[in-house]
Amino acid sequence: MEPIDTEYKGYRFRSRLEARWAVFFQHLGVEWQYEPEGYEFENGTRYLPDFYLPYTYSTYSDETYVEVKPEGTTDTKGWDITSRENEAELSFARSLILLSGRPRAVDDEQADYINLNYKGHVYEDNIQYFCQCPKCKTIGFEFNGRAERIQCSCSIFETHTQDAPRLPKAYNAASKARFEHGESGVV
Repeated sequence: MEPIDTEYKGYRFRSRLEARWAVFFQHLGVEWQYEPEGYEFENGTRYLPDFYLPYTYSTYSDETYVEVKPEGTTDTKGWDITSRENEAELSFARSLILLSGRPRAVDDEQADYINLNYKGHVYEDNIQYFCQCPKCKTIGFEFNGRAERIQCSCSIFETHTQDAPRLPKAYNAASKARFEHGESGVV
């Protein structure tokens, strides 16, 4: 089945799934850019990340690229984004997240969100969640939703904030967004 092009906030997304993630980011107040720049690797493969989140912290980086795929999929036009063989090619991104499936809260079901690139090394760690610093409200994407790992200037001790009130509201908005029959996705 082919994805359906979808319009939201002046962008034409290649799928409704990508548009739903844009709704999620928008409701979180996270600055996002859709397909801002493509890359050509030494082996000739071309890659265009779905999103760039310039101020979202992810594993010690304040620049995060995001790839959105249907649940259970890691293939990008014949190129497996999770393969360790592609480690060198992914070095352009200090942090690259694979979001598999629709935006959903941690308690809803096991979310399969993976941080693929940590300081230039491809790896899979599927217990990464969006979280929020309880002091400054900065959004991050960290192991087990641990807000103390967000690289903001706040000093906090171990805190898991993947269920901070702002996050379920954004997941809910993304889930309820309608794009059929000319609807704009605005909830």
